[in-house]
Amino acid sequence: MASGRGFVSGLRDFLAAPVRLWYMHQKLVLLNPIARSMENIHQHHLERTRRLQIRNKIMNPYSGGSTQSPPEQVTAFTSADSTGLFQPLVRMWFINVGLILLLAILSYLFSSLRTKVPVESWTLTSSALDVASKLISSFLHICLPLFMELVNMLYLKKICDRIALLKEKPSKEVHHPSSSSTEQSSSSLGATIMDRLYALIFFALFELQWDLISMLSSNYRISNLINIFAVAFMYSCYAIEYRWRQVSGRTFDGFLLHIVEHWTYFVGYGFLLGVGCFYLPHFIGWGGMLLAITYPILVIGALGSNPRTRSSFELPVWIEDRVSSLFRIPLALSLKPALFLTNLIVRSSVSVVYRLWF
Repeated sequence: MASGRGFVSGLRDFLAAPVRLWYMHQKLVLLNPIARSMENIHQHHLERTRRLQIRNKIMNPYSGGSTQSPPEQVTAFTSADSTGLFQPLVRMWFINVGLILLLAILSYLFSSLRTKVPVESWTLTSSALDVASKLISSFLHICLPLFMELVNMLYLKKICDRIALLKEKPSKEVHHPSSSSTEQSSSSLGATIMDRLYALIFFALFELQWDLISMLSSNYRISNLINIFAVAFMYSCYAIEYRWRQVSGRTFDGFLLHIVEHWTYFVGYGFLLGVGCFYLPHFIGWGGMLLAITYPILVIGALGSNPRTRSSFELPVWIEDRVSSLFRIPLALSLKPALFLTNLIVRSSVSVVYRLWF
């Protein structure tokens, strides 16, 4: 699943994600079978209209003849199917930026209420309010990708379906949907949402435990390094896990084994986003805007990446191999608390819903 080996390959795939996105968009626009067939129909209709106009002028030269225009439905349908990947991507950007602006408005209202109302009227002290604001900020830091993932789920599904067109054979380009395929797609969408919720809860808890470790660290340099790598690891896991689910038969346990085996690639893939979130820590502001724009590119770049095997001429990165093998066991052990808490939350939620429903 990982492209190449290690940190450098992950960083290279992230930098190549915009170019890969543009390439897939151009290929979809050119090879979209529906748009191509509708364009041919549109051209034939224009030629037929011209022939009818010429024949009417010859048969009845004293009348202006009836001019026929091509139906607007053909043009609208062609433009809707030839947009490639940019239309759902732009909609995702607008939704994410709108979510950040909504959180900014709520934060402004909370801060204005805090300044207008005197502290003595609050049940909490000023230091307790500072701690509460930090906890809310960290909560938004963790749950913001969850909200973005939920609102972007349908658009990611559309993008994934359009990318799947590039992998189909020419003989299978024309596809007629049936009722069984529609039911299967709706059921698979529900299963995808449940799987994504489970993964998002798990990685949010995993990143939270590393935040606690960085807070308990006495050295601020080690704490900053842990924060950068934890954020980079979390966002890359979010992005690559969506592609992992596209192959039938793969499970979340297998994805965890894949993470432990190629964890340096995951850190490299989300490294620049982790650095950006470190220097722009306020997610209700420029940090949130950075995440809103780069996170969809991160997911789509993971969908379009092509796995490459190790080259025999590749230089041996023995330092990275040593570091990878050294931290592989601690990483595997650190996954267990988050996995236990995720299973506990899911079981408790299912039991509560079952009691309320039945």
